[in-house]
Amino acid sequence: MEWEHLLREWGWLALFCVVFAEQVGLPLPTLPVLLLAGALAAQQQSGGIAEVLAATLGSLLGGWIWYQFGKRHGRRVLRLLCRISLSPDVCVRQTELSFEKRGPATLVMARFIPGLHLLAAPLAGGIHMPARTFLTYHGLGALLYAVLGIGGGLLFYEPLRSLLQWITAHGERASAAALVLFLLWLVRRYWSRRFDREALSIARITPRELAEALASPEPPLVLDARSLLAREQAAGIPEAIAVDWEDASSLRRLPKERSFVTYCACPNDASAVALAKRLRKAGYRNVQVLAGGLDDWFVHVGASGDAAPEESGAPPAERTA
Repeated sequence: MEWEHLLREWGWLALFCVVFAEQVGLPLPTLPVLLLAGALAAQQQSGGIAEVLAATLGSLLGGWIWYQFGKRHGRRVLRLLCRISLSPDVCVRQTELSFEKRGPATLVMARFIPGLHLLAAPLAGGIHMPARTFLTYHGLGALLYAVLGIGGGLLFYEPLRSLLQWITAHGERASAAALVLFLLWLVRRYWSRRFDREALSIARITPRELAEALASPEPPLVLDARSLLAREQAAGIPEAIAVDWEDASSLRRLPKERSFVTYCACPNDASAVALAKRLRKAGYRNVQVLAGGLDDWFVHVGASGDAAPEESGAPPAERTA
């Protein structure tokens, strides 16, 4: 019952701090806390207006901080967030696709989707969305989330009071069981991510090796697995073809006799690996993933596609016509 004690002691200030901390990335149970705040407001007959404003401002401030980070540091912030995500294959890409389809309205719905709400704000900054637009849509999403959470507590005060009484009596055992289940789920997600046999079986090719292969008489077909939004933000490999790898029919139209190299710009080459998996399911066997993705390509090869000299001073391999 620590949350109830905290809310009774500090009121809207505690709620502001909890929502702000969750918005900036701490794993806090904001929805249950909002419901509890609404139930306490009903008990005290306060109406919950102060609680709604506090929760909205906490979310808005946390999102504004991420927006500024994204605006100043671009995709580096997104890569950091994606690196610690349990689902890197859908992490940034799904957020980008949502922005492509829905525009700023993504900021409204993002507040209701775990994980997405943390990525939407820095991505909005990274694409230089106007500050007024960001504050309007992100603020609307924060307000709706606060109203629904606290309003739910106000409307369902009686059932929640019974639930609180049960938690008071069985709180330690219930918390321990929930913690165990969460840890088991976490281990399972990590294990499946760390030891994905299909992903491990896909061959990798280094940027230098790809540059040499592209200069050969039979170059591979390079496929850009990034979203349209990512391609608009940064140039890719000049010879690459952008594909919609979520469209199975477009993948089947690729020439069967060619070899393929997929690449992306996300941690662990997650989107490139996902595209390679879909190609293999479509019947393509000669598929490789560019190790290190677009970042390593620019470091070792450069935007022109000419491999940088080795540290020993040897000249780069000459391209053949």
